[in-house]
Amino acid sequence: MRYGPVVISGLIAAALGAALWGIIGYYLHLEIGWIAIIIGSVVGLACQAAAKDEAGAESGAIAAAFAVAAIIGGKMAMTYAALGRLGPDEEVAISCVADEILYQHSRQGRNYVFPPGVVPAEAVGRDEYPPELWRQAEEQWASYAPQERANIIACPSLANSDFVVSTIADAVIEEWNESGKTIRWPGGQEPQYAEREEHYPKEIWKESVARWEALDDASRQRHIADLIDYSQSVTSSAWNDIFWYAFKSTFGVLDIVFIGIGLLAAFKLGAGLTTS
Repeated sequence: MRYGPVVISGLIAAALGAALWGIIGYYLHLEIGWIAIIIGSVVGLACQAAAKDEAGAESGAIAAAFAVAAIIGGKMAMTYAALGRLGPDEEVAISCVADEILYQHSRQGRNYVFPPGVVPAEAVGRDEYPPELWRQAEEQWASYAPQERANIIACPSLANSDFVVSTIADAVIEEWNESGKTIRWPGGQEPQYAEREEHYPKEIWKESVARWEALDDASRQRHIADLIDYSQSVTSSAWNDIFWYAFKSTFGVLDIVFIGIGLLAAFKLGAGLTTS
C-alpha cells in the first residue's frame, strides 16, 4: 500500500474536521458530540479514496489514528474557542474602568440601577452595566493614552486608582510583620481582601504613598511592568487550569459513545469495509 497518499489525505481530512468543530464551538457556542461520527466517516472515506484498491486493515488503522487526532483536536479547538471569549480584551478593561467610576461615585452618594439579575461586583461587558455608567467608562477609556489602555488590558486591576499603591502597602505590611511592629487594621477589614485606601491602616497607607511619590518615572514604570508580568503569569496559569478542566468536561458518557462510533466508522471506511 502507498502510505504517502493515505497519510496526506487522512491528515487533511482530520485538520478540516478539527477546524469545523472549533468553528462550530466559536460561532454557535455548541459542543455537538455526534460530530465525532461525521469526522470519523470523512477521515475514513478520505483514506479509502487515497488507498484505492489497496484499502485494508492498514489504511483503516491510519484512518482511525487520524480520526482520534481530529476528535481530540476538535474538542480542544472548541474548548479554546469557548474560553477565548473569556480572555482579557478591551470590553473587559472598560468594565474595570466602569467599576472604578462606580466606586468613586458611590463614595459621593451616587447610585446606579443595574440590569435585573446582574450583581454589580460581577458585571462584565456593556450589557451588564447601566447605559449611563458604561458611556462614562467609554469616554474615560478614550481619554487614556495608548500605553495606558494597553496596560489596563494586560492588567485590568490597574483601572483601580488605589491598586499600585496597595501593592506597595502590601510590601510595607510584610516589612512591619517581620520587624514585629503592631498593625491595627480598620474594624471589620480582612487583610487578604484589602485593595482600597480605606482598607489599610492609615499609617501604612501614608508610608506607601510616600514611597510611591519618591520613585522617579523610570522606577514607577518598572514597578507597573512587574505588576503586569505578575498578573499575566497568574492569569496564564489559571487559564491553563480552566482550559484542561473544561476540556475534560467535554467527555461525557454520550460523547464516549459517539467517539467510539466515529472511530469504528473511520476504521471500516478506511479499510474499505461496510459500516453496517
